[in-house]
Amino acid sequence: MQESLYKASWLGSLPYCFPRQYHLVEKSMTWTEAQSYCRQHYTDLATVSSEEDVAKLNDPLGSHRSWIGLYDDINSWRWSLQNKSYYGEGEAEFRMWSSGQPDNYGSNEHCVVMSTSGTCQRKKKYISRQ
Repeated sequence: MQESLYKASWLGSLPYCFPRQYHLVEKSMTWTEAQSYCRQHYTDLATVSSEEDVAKLNDPLGSHRSWIGLYDDINSWRWSLQNKSYYGEGEAEFRMWSSGQPDNYGSNEHCVVMSTSGTCQRKKKYISRQ
């Protein structure tokens, strides 16, 4: 399985001594499989907190469509994080949707890829964070 490591040059809410590292995993998996793999080998699927993060994650992807750690919870969209205390109240909800999204087309969109959407059962490459 081919994996690419790249360090994000932004720090988000992490201390300056711990820049985020992301791994693009070239093996296509469903969202659930990708989440499990990332949790076993890294920390979790990638999270983003700004449009700048999106641009920096998209840059090495080129035209690839890759899973990130965002999913449709019962009441709202949430980040896939094992440590639920990572975000403060209200911070885990995603707000930077493309125009007209989320639309839950066909009542079957419950996870997120960079640049597009689709069902969680599609096999795609994915980004793990460490």
